[in-house]
Amino acid sequence: ILLTFIDSQANFINVYVFTIIRFEYPYIINFSSAVWSFLLTLIIIKKYKYTNTHFIGIAISLFGIIIAILGTFDKLNNIHLLFNNMKGLLICIGNSLLYALNSVLQEKYLNENNNINNYFIWSGLIGSIITFSESFVFNELWTIMNNVYIDIYFILYWIAFAVSLCLIASVSPFFIMKYSATMFNIGMACTVFWSFILNIFIQIDANTEFNVLYFVGFGFIIGGIIMF
Repeated sequence: ILLTFIDSQANFINVYVFTIIRFEYPYIINFSSAVWSFLLTLIIIKKYKYTNTHFIGIAISLFGIIIAILGTFDKLNNIHLLFNNMKGLLICIGNSLLYALNSVLQEKYLNENNNINNYFIWSGLIGSIITFSESFVFNELWTIMNNVYIDIYFILYWIAFAVSLCLIASVSPFFIMKYSATMFNIGMACTVFWSFILNIFIQIDANTEFNVLYFVGFGFIIGGIIMF
């Protein structure tokens, strides 16, 4: 129940953030889930023997995250946009902590129970109940039916998003059980690179800023990950 609640809230917040700040910002900040998962593993899992090289690698990645964050404020002069940006970035950082906590708790659960099918069934059932209940309470389903223009493209996007989310949720437990939550989040950190590449071709957000600080920060993050 705890795992599915954290996961459903993290997904909700992640979708919400895209409505208030620029397309690329959530991906940049979600790099920090790798750092969070490393720290949470030290507290919750405790079975890994980390060396100074691991700590240095994480520190370098954290430095890269800070540089990337600075890049998001580099060209913002409007106070209103600056405030919204700060609010969105803080939400992103908190959300990356939720994602990390979910994956670390997932690793602990799978290590103790060693039953992925059991996890799939219960997380899918409870997660669906939580999500539907929240949608009903906040009138989200009614809002969609009355205020959103629904055409074939809307339905196809909806299906594509659901399928991609299900694929990630289906693969992650196998990966986490075999390679750890930290390695899973380190792999997911590369999402920002793929999101930039896809955005060039799909033009999800034509106003995306390809700030040099993003790529400098990304370079440090990748360097730290390789060292780790």
